[in-house]
Amino acid sequence: MIDGNDNLTGEIIGSSKEKTHKRSGNVFWNALGVWVVKSPTPLFRKQVFDKILFDETIKVGEDVDFYQRMFYFFNIYYVNEPLSMYRDNDDSNRLSKKMRNI
Repeated sequence: MIDGNDNLTGEIIGSSKEKTHKRSGNVFWNALGVWVVKSPTPLFRKQVFDKILFDETIKVGEDVDFYQRMFYFFNIYYVNEPLSMYRDNDDSNRLSKKMRNI
């Protein structure tokens, strides 16, 4: 994570060390109902999209549906290192900040 001034905070968002071994291979049952894939980090082989696509008829949770179907059909390789930066700032207009106040 980085702060509003682009300084590293030292915090890393990812799998706990105790669960890393459950993140690669056939992960369908390990992921069912508990995984949320962070948007900037996944890489896909083209064959994934030859078999499954996002279901655009689902109004909420279409990404979770897509990932669960992908986990069912394909093996996963989990890279246990930071692949992107996430900026955390105190902007009161952020939806996540507003949700905390509700």
